[in-house]
Amino acid sequence: MVPFCVIAAEKESADLIRQNLIKTGLYPDWEFQVCTSAKDLYAFSPDRPDVVVVSRFLPGEDTRVLLQRLPLLFPASHIVLLAGNMDEKGKAFVRAAKQVGLNNIVTGKLPGDRPYNILAALKYAREDDELSALVSGEEETVTPAEEKGEYVPEPPEAAPLVDAAYKEPPLSHSPQPARPQSFSPVGGQESRRDADYLDELLGRYAGSPGQALERPTARAFPAKPVQEVRVYPRTGERGVFVLTAANKGGVGKTTVAVTLAVALARAGVPVALWDLDFGAPDVASFFDLSGVAGIEALAKGSFRPEMAGGLLVKAGENLYVLPGPMDRTVPAFEPGEIGAIAQHLLSRFPVVLGDTPPEFWTKPWLEGVFPLADKVLAVVDQSKLSEQETAAYAPCLLAMGVTPEKISIVLNRFSSKLHNAKLVEKHFCSGFKKDIPAKMLPKVAAVIPEEWEAYVQRGYKGEVVGLDDAYSQWHALAGEIATAAGYTYRKPEGEKKAFFRFFGRKKKK
Repeated sequence: MVPFCVIAAEKESADLIRQNLIKTGLYPDWEFQVCTSAKDLYAFSPDRPDVVVVSRFLPGEDTRVLLQRLPLLFPASHIVLLAGNMDEKGKAFVRAAKQVGLNNIVTGKLPGDRPYNILAALKYAREDDELSALVSGEEETVTPAEEKGEYVPEPPEAAPLVDAAYKEPPLSHSPQPARPQSFSPVGGQESRRDADYLDELLGRYAGSPGQALERPTARAFPAKPVQEVRVYPRTGERGVFVLTAANKGGVGKTTVAVTLAVALARAGVPVALWDLDFGAPDVASFFDLSGVAGIEALAKGSFRPEMAGGLLVKAGENLYVLPGPMDRTVPAFEPGEIGAIAQHLLSRFPVVLGDTPPEFWTKPWLEGVFPLADKVLAVVDQSKLSEQETAAYAPCLLAMGVTPEKISIVLNRFSSKLHNAKLVEKHFCSGFKKDIPAKMLPKVAAVIPEEWEAYVQRGYKGEVVGLDDAYSQWHALAGEIATAAGYTYRKPEGEKKAFFRFFGRKKKK
């Protein structure tokens, strides 16, 4: 797979960085694309670039907001920051980056201070203790690269001469990265360049940053009061069936289902939210529903289409809930009855979201339900214990009749200070057979920030978190579901056409 790198820098420098990287001959198989504003950078999030290079002087967003958003929008990317000279502003930038777990920082005038210049940074991580020395004002002790076994880039033997700032001494042994990265080895060469203007044209990294543009705060769609029950009849195609799943409790599975349902409903997409966790139903509690019958009324051969419609409770404009058991008992359903209810809902709603229980593979009523799903959102976290559990997750989904291409990973309680989201994907996909094509393997579709307390506290108030931000990944995930259902997803007002790029990036010719 061709490594894909996005370079986000001020207009005067972005394309020059790209050109000079290409002309070193170190990246013959890489695809480089540039952008010159934070808004344009955010639009690359759905493309999952392998590497994201961001200048401290990138216009269009407050620096701290930008740094906070980068790990959330690009959780599986290798993020490299260009800090410029280490004056007071440069040190402040590095401190702010470290606070959100971004340590791959290139300092100084490009190509950067050795040994961690931009050529090394594109492939390898920087050790945190090196940054600590820079921020504290201490003089960094640089051990020769040969002694440290550190990567020092060298152009291929046949590559043309380049600017002296891009030439590095050779290594006598194989490089040892500070942290493994899943990037393709380089080799070959690109065309010759005029090696006379790198320092002059990219020297502005040593200067003062430009004025950052303020982005107006995005507004959420107003919640609608609960009204009478009314279902939008569907004709023609079947609706889209999405399930949330988890291999254990407490990972935020119901929060994912509720948030997506609210996002879609506010955007004008009729949604049925179905609580399939019969042992511990929570959806009705979130919406403060009481005094209504639950799905137990359809058990023991009682299912009739008109009865299912009568159980739907309107929880907001375009949002209907089919509650779990309201009598807190686990109803006994005959084989095929839950599947029949699913088919009925899918005939009447463009989107049906089902919230399944933890350890879903042990629940007999779910037999035959998972194969009906168009998408399964597997909710996981980054804990060490969860790594082993995540590896055993995939076989359980396969046993329920779910194929790999229908699975997307939602990474909950995400902290950029911990490991990269690609490691979570690696553990998750280790449960699949090796002959499954890489493009079919599940990927992280969204991350929930580690400020989990905010979700819990506002959840008790019947509120959802994150939908007022036009750049939230909730909107990307909801937009994907809406598109599959044949709807145009409307984000909160404020930012238009900034996040979705449904037609993909411009391909390299």
